[in-house]
Amino acid sequence: AQQGFVSDLRRDAADHVVRDDVSKPALREQRLGRQADFLASRQARHESAVDGYERDMDQLAEECQARTQEASEQMKARVDEAVARVDELLDPLENTTDRLGEKSEEEVRGVLTAIEDVTERRRQNISDFTAELAEIDRQRKERTTKLLEGLAQSLSSAAHMVPGDIERLIEDKTLDLDSVLLENQKAVKVLSTKLLVQTLESSKANKLRWHKGLLLWKQKRHVHSISLVMQRVHSPEFEQPPELVGLLDAVREQQQAVFDGRSALARTFFETPLKSLTVSTVRTWEEQNTSLNDKTQDAFDRHFDELKAFRGRLHESADQMLEVLAKELEAHDARAEWGEHASIAELIDATIRPPLQERMDAIKDLIAGVVAAVSKQEEAQHQSVTQLLAFFLKIATKADNLRKRLEAFESDYAGEIDDCVSDFDEDCAKNEQTMKAFKEKIEDAAHYEVLDEMKQQAFDQLNCMEQHYREHSSNLLNIHTRYPERVSAFIREQASSFCQDLGLVLEPTEPPPEPAEGVEPESFEGLEEYEQGAALGLKVLQKLSPAQLRDLVLVDESAASAEEAAEPPAAPAPPAEGEGDGEEDKQPAEDVPQLRDGTAVLAMLAFEPDWLEERFGAARGTVFSQLADDREYLSRLDISGTCEEVRRQLDQRLRRHTNRKGEVQVEWYVPRYTAVSKHKDKFERHLVDVAKKSQAHDAEMADLAQQMEDAEKTYQERLASLQQKLGEAETLPMLTAFERQAGEVASAFAAECQRITARMLSLATKAPQELQKVNEAFLAMCRRGEEGYSQTEISFYGKEVEELNSALEKKAQDRAAKREEFEAELETKRAGALGALPEG
Repeated sequence: AQQGFVSDLRRDAADHVVRDDVSKPALREQRLGRQADFLASRQARHESAVDGYERDMDQLAEECQARTQEASEQMKARVDEAVARVDELLDPLENTTDRLGEKSEEEVRGVLTAIEDVTERRRQNISDFTAELAEIDRQRKERTTKLLEGLAQSLSSAAHMVPGDIERLIEDKTLDLDSVLLENQKAVKVLSTKLLVQTLESSKANKLRWHKGLLLWKQKRHVHSISLVMQRVHSPEFEQPPELVGLLDAVREQQQAVFDGRSALARTFFETPLKSLTVSTVRTWEEQNTSLNDKTQDAFDRHFDELKAFRGRLHESADQMLEVLAKELEAHDARAEWGEHASIAELIDATIRPPLQERMDAIKDLIAGVVAAVSKQEEAQHQSVTQLLAFFLKIATKADNLRKRLEAFESDYAGEIDDCVSDFDEDCAKNEQTMKAFKEKIEDAAHYEVLDEMKQQAFDQLNCMEQHYREHSSNLLNIHTRYPERVSAFIREQASSFCQDLGLVLEPTEPPPEPAEGVEPESFEGLEEYEQGAALGLKVLQKLSPAQLRDLVLVDESAASAEEAAEPPAAPAPPAEGEGDGEEDKQPAEDVPQLRDGTAVLAMLAFEPDWLEERFGAARGTVFSQLADDREYLSRLDISGTCEEVRRQLDQRLRRHTNRKGEVQVEWYVPRYTAVSKHKDKFERHLVDVAKKSQAHDAEMADLAQQMEDAEKTYQERLASLQQKLGEAETLPMLTAFERQAGEVASAFAAECQRITARMLSLATKAPQELQKVNEAFLAMCRRGEEGYSQTEISFYGKEVEELNSALEKKAQDRAAKREEFEAELETKRAGALGALPEG
């Protein structure tokens, strides 16, 4: 299609062009002038594009030069920085070597690692510098390429040169750029190689400097290592280790905590009032003591294990210290420092091990002394608490017995009263039930004879109840009047029981029986009276003083005191005011384990004898105070007032009881007698009414039978009249008329008979049923309770109504049979009368 279009254009185009300027010179000059101006403008655009390109290239060259210069200066600064850093790292090994021995091998070798890191960073900087120069050339080439593309477009649009010349011009400038870039790459390679070689030479020199410093460090490190070990040997680490001091402080705190716990438990023993003291409480204390002992044993075992473990760790630490020292000295291999010793082991055994072993033995002896002292003290404290628990278990057993006996005493007294009252209430309830039964029988009675009999039985029951009230009051008075004597006997018995364990005795109220032969009688002469016994109304004597009671309870402690009596005991410090536990018993200083600086390790603790003596005396007072409270508690009852109240209640009961016979007569008997009379009258009226209705039905039934006979008689008379007139019929219509009249008479007779039998049916079914419904309505009225019918009356009247209904049913059957008889004869009578007429 395109070739065809071009062919059409060539065919239609003119073969030649007529130029007007050939014949007109002025026009030709103008045309040539315009042509020259056009060519000049294209040349100007061409030169302007070339000049712009050159300016841009010069500017790009200056920028690349500046960036290259800046990168070179930064690279030089990094190299100088790396050199300074290496000098700084090697300074402790070359110049400031006074504390070189304190540095560890890791620190020294860390210097080499740091130098290598500096060298590596220098290499990396060289690589980064080379990459940065390459990036500058790459960007220069990229930007130059864009400038050449812009120049080619500008020259092409100026059209001052033919495309071939433009391509050659662009190619020449591209060759110039490639030449410059190639020279730059060569220069970068040479510079990078020189920098890497310089870095390698510097690294070798730095390693040689570091190795010289390492040799110097080994010599100084040998001396420093031995100095450090000797400082540790003479330091608190092995003389008085802080960890050991802390463990011993923990043991002492545990001692104090355990003693405080036992002291608190002992205070609880003595401070617990007798009313709160029970065997279960003492068992709880025993469990608490056992738990405390178990926890204490476990705690001290842990502490002792920790001490032993510490000793083992200390040995391990010492052996490890010497082993590390030996390895370190062998690693240093500073033989010039060994002196006359052939090996590191000989050097250590001669200079370091003797003072170290001396301190280890001292710590071993200290731990053994602590274990022995703590075990002895724990055994003594545990024995004291156990004996106190045994004493209080006896007291608690008797306290439990006191509470049980007290409860039993009150329970017996209250039980006697409750039993008496309960029996009385039960008898009263039975009597009331009997009276209630009499009332129900009276209210249920349907006949006058039964009413009179029930009234008399109720009167007899009321007389028995009056006698019962008098007997109950007599029993109660007897129980109350014996109460004070029983209280005194009970308190004396309980006080005697407690005196056996408290070192006391009751003065006998009666002469004791003569003792057996060879047995001395018990004497109460010279015994001091215990004053608190007077509060019980008893005379109590002291067989043992509180101190003797303490010695009796704490037998082993007393024996130990007797054995130590030969030695002058240290005067015990008085207990602080308000405190219930004993102060510490300080043992002689040589018996108490001590630290290296002379500090006592343990606190020696024990119960104070004076404190125990005071508490045993207070325990007696607690027991008798509780007995006095119990006596006061039991004596709180107002016996005389209670007896007076019993008599007053009897009078009130008898006054109320006197009126009950009148209640039976007026409220029970008379109303029921009236109700029975009313009900009987009402039932008689009902029977009369039903009888009248039934008789009316019978009369009506007889009347219906008479009507039936009359209807039959009339029927037969009318048929006989028609029969008489039948002879007068001479024609067939007349005969038909007679026949029709005979049919009408028969139909009338049948209708009348049907009416009569229907009424007979009603009298045989509906009428008796209506009367039976009336009977049922009467019974329903009785059962509703509105009229006050008793069950006996309902039952009695129900039987009467049943007999009445049976009679009504029999009458209904008789009426039904009579009706059936009439109905059976009806067709025969009608047909027989009609049959007497001649056939038509």
